[in-house]
Parts: sequence; structure tokens; C-alpha cells
Amino acid sequence: MSLPLAVDMAVSALKASLDSVEDEDSQEYRQTEFLIEQLQLLTKNKFGRSYSPRLTVTAFLVHATSSAAYDTLLKSCVLCLPSVNTLKQVTKRLEPKSSGLDNTGYLKLRISQLNEQQRTVVLIIDEIYVAKRVEYSGGDVQGLTADGSVASTLLCFMIKSLTCKYKDVVAIYPMCKLTAEKQHDCFKQTMSLLSVIGIRVVAVSVDNAAVNRKFYVDYLCNGALQKHVIDTVTGQPIFLLFDPVHNVKNLYNNFQARKTFECPAMPNNLLEGCCASLSCTSESTIPLKKAYNLSQSTLDPKSIEKTSAKLALSVFCESTKDALQFYSTHEGKDWQGTADFVCLVVKLWKVLNVKTRTKGKHKRDYTMDPVRSSSYWKLEFLREFAHFLQLWQDSKKPGLTRETFVAIRHTCLSLADCASYLVDKLGFAYVLLGHLQSDAIESRFGWLRQLSGANYFISMTQVLDSDKKIRAL
Repeated sequence: MSLPLAVDMAVSALKASLDSVEDEDSQEYRQTEFLIEQLQLLTKNKFGRSYSPRLTVTAFLVHATSSAAYDTLLKSCVLCLPSVNTLKQVTKRLEPKSSGLDNTGYLKLRISQLNEQQRTVVLIIDEIYVAKRVEYSGGDVQGLTADGSVASTLLCFMIKSLTCKYKDVVAIYPMCKLTAEKQHDCFKQTMSLLSVIGIRVVAVSVDNAAVNRKFYVDYLCNGALQKHVIDTVTGQPIFLLFDPVHNVKNLYNNFQARKTFECPAMPNNLLEGCCASLSCTSESTIPLKKAYNLSQSTLDPKSIEKTSAKLALSVFCESTKDALQFYSTHEGKDWQGTADFVCLVVKLWKVLNVKTRTKGKHKRDYTMDPVRSSSYWKLEFLREFAHFLQLWQDSKKPGLTRETFVAIRHTCLSLADCASYLVDKLGFAYVLLGHLQSDAIESRFGWLRQLSGANYFISMTQVLDSDKKIRAL
């Protein structure tokens, strides 16, 4: 039996078995489809092969992750894969010089299938640190800012839909020393771009850095921090947020530095106030722990570890709260105040970190349900927590720094008003507050570093090339 005839028989048998698979996204269907295509390509001349979109995307993903690994696959001749030059044709469609497409065309293509609510987004602003070097690549000099300085950071603007998985980096600006004025200029350019393509921005999220606070106060709010500003183009409110994830990390860092907090009373949560302490270390040498999330790094973190949200949430978690309550009740430890404070922060985080509609049902926890109306108890809780922070700050008792007080209080109030606006004015059936976080841009930064060899200080050229690969995918 000749090889072509054997291949045709094998393809026919596999196609017949493929018809019995109902789910086209299942692992069995995709693997069988891959085998069928490989067998069909086997009998064709290398220069006459036509590759399916799914195989082309898979090959491009492998090449984007590791070009050396892809070259090894090509040289082994085990699989029939597109050549590197064929894969480069994918990214050439994103090159303005070759195709005439600019960022506007790419974004319009991305949002063409989104409805009006899915085009309602939060604009996330953050910086990624890059190596300070100038490189010549593709006929251009990269690594310089607009004024000719060597860039040390890239100011990135990302949009994330509030109702679907859509997210995209819409603008990248090289910076040597970021100022509020420069950030405002970049913000205006980005907002003009989003207005042209039909994206509705309802919130802006930044971390609690000094430049971001100045950007909010001096350039968006005319000297006094406000919960929202009015878009001059659409006349709609844009709510100003300090990222909730950064706020929780700052709260933990304040707690770790101060060691002791003296909190006032809060209705329905801290009826008599509390005194919280971070010196509860009796389990540090016990093999079997009740507060199993706590570690030595939690109580004495290194400088780089203070930026870890995982470290902060190891303190503010259910197991830590339960362990503190157990030792207070059964062993006479004076830790009930710490347990009450941890319980309050855990409740706040559960309210803020809802990213799926069914999370509350899966966890059997009503605090993880989405916001469904402007009078929902979660929004009242956020406003009560903001009032609690104001009383705490005014009392001058040991607590957070002034900047952290302002950031968390402002975010609670802005999130409550933003959720009410989305439900009452824009007709949202529910609001997931977890979609108003900066996780999306932090995840993108991690992806960019992985595509550049898993290095932290990647260059501007590597960032732009990796971003081009992500867009092609």
C-alpha cells in the first residue's frame, strides 16, 4: 500500500470519528483536528502547503514564547509547521508602515463585535520599569523619550471591559521622569483616541503614588480631590479610583510598620472599636498551625516582598481570623481586637474582589455576590467604611498614614457611586467590583516579561516587540 493511499484512509477514518464529537472546543476534537491536518500536509510539497488559522496561531504562540524552541521543531521535521517567514506575515499586518493600519484600526477591529455595555471600560494607568538603554531596531532608534532622554519607564494605558473579558493596552509612552503634567498630556491623547473608536470610559484607576495623586488633584479636579469628573466630550461622569489591590497592600504595609492600630467604633462591624496588633507569633515554631497562611515573611517582609498582594492577603484571610479568635477564646490570649480588625478587612476585600456573577453561590458567602442595585447593602458598607476611616483619622490614634487614609476612603466612596451610576443610569443588571482593579495590567506586564526571556528589566524594544506579538495573537 502506498503512503498517500494509507494517509487518505487514515484521514477518512479520523474525519468519521470527528463527527461523533459534539463539543468543538473539547481537547479530543482539537487534537484529532490537528492530526488530520498534519496527515494532509504530509503528502503535499513544502512550498504548496496551506495552513489552517488554528495551526498558524498555535505555531505563532510557540514562536513568540521561544523562537529557539520553534526553530528546533522546524529542524526536527517531526511536524508540518509554517516557516518563520510565514509567521512574520502575521505581525506585518500590525505594522503601520507596511499596511497603513494604526492603533485606531487595530482597536476598532478588536471592539467590532462588542455591544454598548461591553464597550464600557475602566482605564487603568500604570508604569513598567525598563532597562535604560538605546537600541537600533528595524531602522528606528528606540529607548528615547519625546525630549531625547533615555527612557527608564513606560507609561501604559489599558482599557478593560466591565462586562466581558476584553482588555487591551491602548497607548505606551516612554518616560525618563514621570510628572503629573506629562501624565495629564498622555491621558488627554488617550481619551481622544478612545472617543474616536467609540469606547466609553466610566472610571480611571491608578495606584497611590505621589504623581498619581497630583495628577488627580491638580489636573483633573482643579485643586480638590473629587469622586468623579465630567468628560468634556461626552458630558458623562468619569469616576476616579485608587486601585483597591494597592490599597490593601498599603494597609498591610502600614500595619506591619506601625505594629499596633487603635480603631474607633463602626456600626454593625466594630461596635466598641478595637486595638489590633501584629505581634501574634506564637505559632512560628509549631509544625501544625491554625493560621497556616502566616509565615516569617508575613511578619518580617523584605523590601521587595512588601509589594506582594499575596503576602498582604495572608494576614487578612479567614484562617488568620479564625486562629486569632480560637486563641482568644480557648487560651486566654488578648487577640480578640486583632481578630475583629482582620475580620473587618477580610469583609472589605470580599466586597471589592468579586469578579464573577456566581462567586457568592460557589463559595456560599453572600459578601461575594455582585452589586444588583444602588441601594444594595454592599454600597452602604463601603460608605460606612469610608466614614469609619474618617473618624479614625480625626481621632489621631495610631493608624494608617494620611495618604493611605485618603486613598482607601476615596476609593470606597467612588466605587459606591460608580456602581450606582452603572445600575441606575447605564442599565447594568449587576456590577462586579473586582473588574475595577489593576490585575489586568499587572498580568500584561508579567506576560511581556515572559515573552522577553523572563527578565525583569526588559528594554523598550522588547516591550514593543512583545506587545506586537500579543496583538497578533
